[in-house]
Amino acid sequence: MKKILSNILASLFSLLILFVVLEISVRLFVDESLYIFSNVSDDWILDEEIGYKNKPDYSEVKRHKDKMVELHTNVDGLQPAGLKREKKEGVTRVMLVGNSTVFARDVPEEEKIHYYLDSMLNASGEKYEVINTGVTGYSTDQSLLTLKRYIKLYDPDYVGYNYCVNDLYYNTSGFFSRISKPHYEMQNGEWVFVPGEPEKSVLDQNIWQPQNMIQLSALYGLLRPYIQRVRMKMSKQTELDQGGESVFAMYKKSNEEEPLFVLLEKLMVEMKNTCDENGVRFFVYTHPELRAVWPPYRKAIGQEDVDPFSVENKLLEIAGRNDFPFVGMVQHFMDNQEKGPFHILPNDPHCNGVGYYLQAEVLTGFVRSNEMRPDVDSITLK
Repeated sequence: MKKILSNILASLFSLLILFVVLEISVRLFVDESLYIFSNVSDDWILDEEIGYKNKPDYSEVKRHKDKMVELHTNVDGLQPAGLKREKKEGVTRVMLVGNSTVFARDVPEEEKIHYYLDSMLNASGEKYEVINTGVTGYSTDQSLLTLKRYIKLYDPDYVGYNYCVNDLYYNTSGFFSRISKPHYEMQNGEWVFVPGEPEKSVLDQNIWQPQNMIQLSALYGLLRPYIQRVRMKMSKQTELDQGGESVFAMYKKSNEEEPLFVLLEKLMVEMKNTCDENGVRFFVYTHPELRAVWPPYRKAIGQEDVDPFSVENKLLEIAGRNDFPFVGMVQHFMDNQEKGPFHILPNDPHCNGVGYYLQAEVLTGFVRSNEMRPDVDSITLK
């Protein structure tokens, strides 16, 4: 028995020595850009009202996912970094609110939604500025609070809320990534706003926690992309990354059947009312879900019978009922399949540069149509 125990300890010690040697070797001989990754919470500071927000005046160049990505924010943590609060005379401003699908953390600056949209709008000869207020992990309730905070400060002419399927669930969640956030709870048959509890938030992760110590390993950082690919291949994550296998079927339900849609409509109406009070045109558009706009993905997971317009049809119903424009994305993506894929495949449902470029084309059409013909209430490319 002692011999077996001794052999086990010797093996463990040998593995430890091997790990230390490999760790040191990676740090000495490998460019750190290949193993240093950015954790999502690195971008944030705590916020008593909204839970957390992007760091102001922040600049970072770090490996994110599988490539080097820059992040630069302005004095309020918004993008682009050169954005000023004061609006210059003759400039039309478009403010985008939403979560990571607006923030676009995983693509270079010149491939982000605000960069493409600003470039396309300005190509008309008019002066435009696009304001990106997106924050990773935000739900509709936090997007609404963000809109209320910045609408007077930045004086936009348009506000576009980018809906993502994750929003529907996170609106009722009191935490995101161990940070307390405001949310809604059902009380006596009514949705009631519940503020966050900042004292329960944990932003600065303890480096001595096992999972955080692993993140600091150069060897793990170097192998991480390959480890993630194996995990994706061996799991059903590709089927779950859009909120669940049956998520699209959920959008066939009425508000009476699914109270979460009642809350979503309530929040979007409050966005519209806030914009109306400030003389701003409000519209809603959707993140082009991977399953909706990329048929090869549907085929790969055996869900070719999924209705790609399920989410958009639900939002179009809500928009029509409350008299605000809805801007469809799916049809434009379906009409441009030869340009795909549009997402960071194989393991990330966020858009790549092509996906953001197509979104910018659609939004440019919407804004320009309204600028030339103010009586146009919506443009739906479906």
